[in-house]
Amino acid sequence: MKKIFLAALLALLAISISSITQPEEEMALKPHDPIYIDGNEDFTPENGVVSGSGTENDPYVIEGWVIGDFSDDGIII
Repeated sequence: MKKIFLAALLALLAISISSITQPEEEMALKPHDPIYIDGNEDFTPENGVVSGSGTENDPYVIEGWVIGDFSDDGIII
């Protein structure tokens, strides 16, 4: 039982450390024009989607962007 607990604790520690040591260039936000989505077919990389297939267990993810110039809506769905 102690070995399982220790293994789980070490795995959690390794995951925690790896998430805070991401390279600077991966964490930098990139500029993106406002995103307009008018249906499932618009969830594309061109519209800022970086991952996901659109299911409940694998939703579309739009992240890592500075969208527009802040004078208008950034994402319109």
